[in-house]
Amino acid sequence: SPRKRKQPRPPQLKRPSQQFAAAAALSAAAAAAMMGKQRPSSLFKKPGSNRTKGSSLAADSIVDDVIAEFAPDENDREERRRRVGRFSAPAPPPVPVAQIKAIQAAVDAEMEVRSDHGFEPDAVSDHVNDTEVELQPEVELKPDVEMQPKLEAAAGSSADLMDENKSSEELKQEANGEVKVEKVRRLNAKIKAEGTRNGDMLSATAGWMKICGDGENAGVEGEVAVHDIDDVDESSEFELKDGALPFYLLDAYEEPFGINSGTVYLFGKVVIGKRFHSCCVVVKNMQRCIYAIPSSSVFPRDTISRIEKNSTSSDASPSLRATLHELSSGLKSEIADKFSDLNVSNFVMTPVKRNYAFERTDVPIGEQYVLKINYPYKNPAVPADLRGEHFHALLGTNNSALELFLIKRKIKGPSWLSISKFLACPSTQRVSWCKFEVTVDSPKDISVLMASTTLEVPPVVVAAVNLKTIINEKHNVHEIVSASVICCHQVKIDTPMRSEDWQKRGTMSHFTVMRKLEGSIFPIGLTKEASDRNQKAGSNVLALESSERALLNRLMIELSKLDCDVLVGHNISGFDLDVLLHRAQTCKVPSSMWSKIGRLRRSVMPRLTKGNTLYGSGASPGIMSCIAGRLLCDTYLCSRDLLREVNYSLTQLAETQLKKDRREVSPHDIPPMFQSSETLLKLVEYGETEACLSLELMFHLSVLPLTRQLTNISGNLWGKTLQGARAQRVEYLLLHSFHSKKFIVPDKFAARSKELNSAKRKLNADTEGGNVADPTIDDEVHNGDQGKARKGSSYAGGLVLEPKKGLYDKYIILLDFNSLYPSIIQEYNLLHHC
Repeated sequence: SPRKRKQPRPPQLKRPSQQFAAAAALSAAAAAAMMGKQRPSSLFKKPGSNRTKGSSLAADSIVDDVIAEFAPDENDREERRRRVGRFSAPAPPPVPVAQIKAIQAAVDAEMEVRSDHGFEPDAVSDHVNDTEVELQPEVELKPDVEMQPKLEAAAGSSADLMDENKSSEELKQEANGEVKVEKVRRLNAKIKAEGTRNGDMLSATAGWMKICGDGENAGVEGEVAVHDIDDVDESSEFELKDGALPFYLLDAYEEPFGINSGTVYLFGKVVIGKRFHSCCVVVKNMQRCIYAIPSSSVFPRDTISRIEKNSTSSDASPSLRATLHELSSGLKSEIADKFSDLNVSNFVMTPVKRNYAFERTDVPIGEQYVLKINYPYKNPAVPADLRGEHFHALLGTNNSALELFLIKRKIKGPSWLSISKFLACPSTQRVSWCKFEVTVDSPKDISVLMASTTLEVPPVVVAAVNLKTIINEKHNVHEIVSASVICCHQVKIDTPMRSEDWQKRGTMSHFTVMRKLEGSIFPIGLTKEASDRNQKAGSNVLALESSERALLNRLMIELSKLDCDVLVGHNISGFDLDVLLHRAQTCKVPSSMWSKIGRLRRSVMPRLTKGNTLYGSGASPGIMSCIAGRLLCDTYLCSRDLLREVNYSLTQLAETQLKKDRREVSPHDIPPMFQSSETLLKLVEYGETEACLSLELMFHLSVLPLTRQLTNISGNLWGKTLQGARAQRVEYLLLHSFHSKKFIVPDKFAARSKELNSAKRKLNADTEGGNVADPTIDDEVHNGDQGKARKGSSYAGGLVLEPKKGLYDKYIILLDFNSLYPSIIQEYNLLHHC
């Protein structure tokens, strides 16, 4: 094709730098596409090839014809075929300058509309091959005689953007210098004034800017909900019902070991001043419950049957109870001696009738009398294999305090509880970050509120968190450069919410904190822009810090002010929280700050496992311990349970579920964005957009109402349901049923013994090899009651190679055997890639 000549730009066509860059990228990419520079056939040309020009064109034509059959639409296929036909055609005649100026003016107008609606100019160049730009229906420009240089348009230039089938009337208008631009084509998806693409695809950033009102809805009315919390103090009066405190349970936690072992912490809502506020209930003096299975000689069946017939009611008769205590005297003495040797004191023993119907052969099947033993959790647990002359089994030795509390108090998920005989804690003695805190000396002072149907289900505060990180190549770790939080203050958990309900003014607020890169400064104008945004919003929506440690401190302070009940994010449990806590540990953030990520005040950070490289792996026990009191909603884990998708990335789900286009920013793209304040503000928008997308996805899938109903049915913890713990749901459903029918359930020996054996093997291997044992092993073993510890496989397993993405020029073979690794095939979608 003929070579292009550089032409001077008319002065009236000058644009601002941002619009100029976007328009230049658009026209350059369009020209490249039209001239065939990005054709697939060019990928197969080898340098130094001796093929003739004719054979080369023939081969290119074959490749392009094949690719054209898989083009997105008919227009694209037709254009690809037409492009091949024009490849060796002579250059078209010179294009009138009026057409050129009309196209440039239309593109300018389009870019102005996009910038007004928050559309990213960079996204134009990224998606230019999938974009169709709609211009204004009528644009009339009179030609400037003095500014009409003769242009020779090469094949594929802007002249090709015009429709080739022009009527005689259109040609006449061009001759007179009047050009009516109806449409610019050859770019596939439509980008409308609202920032849409692919016809109905909305730009995610434009959608977020519309929700927050470009700063106007940042905090003026949204902060009202936060300020209302500050209007109450610890002297405020609780609203009691029949002398008891109504308390809505959201989450519960227990310390598995240590000085606070056996103490249960309940987190939820109380009503004060006709508003709901966060509250922590500390349940003390939890008792272990162990069942000793006696020998057949302790309670003879014929003697017991004769006494029961003479009694008026089962085991409630005084004579029957006296007889049972007399028969079990030898058993009691033996157990008392063994417990004393194990430093267990203050225990109470009572004969009770229970059922057993499980697999242990040393426990008789059916109904029988056993010895029930209660003693405080502060005393050590007795061995599960303890035996004696008068008993041959102990059941319930390793049950957790939280499990016993939920089962024995018949608490099934988030619900209203009645708390009597409570004591309010002053702020100087509190163990939580909640607005209110009370202490209960006995778990029997807590019961399910029977008249809960008349009480309103309280709304919760939901905060979506998104981190932007860069990679420290020296230490190969992620470092945080910005953190964005979007908070919704009135979220219903008993019914789905429409977008107009949670997006209305007065219910949302947002905040972003950013720090400068090490050894550099913020670009010029960023400080003034941040000050202007904060002044316009009426609150701090953008904070600039000098270091990563200051960023983390500021983030924790803002999260504490929000007092959120739910943390939301896409893969937040597998990435964001892991990075956040590890960076807080590395930067030596004080415990009075990093512990605000949860609702328990802590002095020592729990041991954190090393970051898992598997995307969407879920939160480790250490992370769940740090955020105790706040529910964790990972939209990645929830979408895997509720949707059937090939890919569960945020970009894919935003496109398929929310009909929005998300701009991805990798850690390697962030350092160059610190060169100017405009690009840094774009980074702020991207972070807030991703937080908003995860929040919107949570509402779209109705995650909170659905998981709450599942938890109410199963009777387990809501936080475990949000993490996808299906096995625990089934387990607690059975535990509640067996307890109501007075069955003794077997201990969970299998899982716990595997954890112990796995940890011991790893410790021995490290000792023999001269290496230091991983300190997280002990923590994983002790957290067995809190969740399944990650344990290594006892065998290596098969070798599965990651599929390589790209365009293959050779045949590949996929060998698939029946039922061979079906989960891996489904996870990586091998059939689709190959």
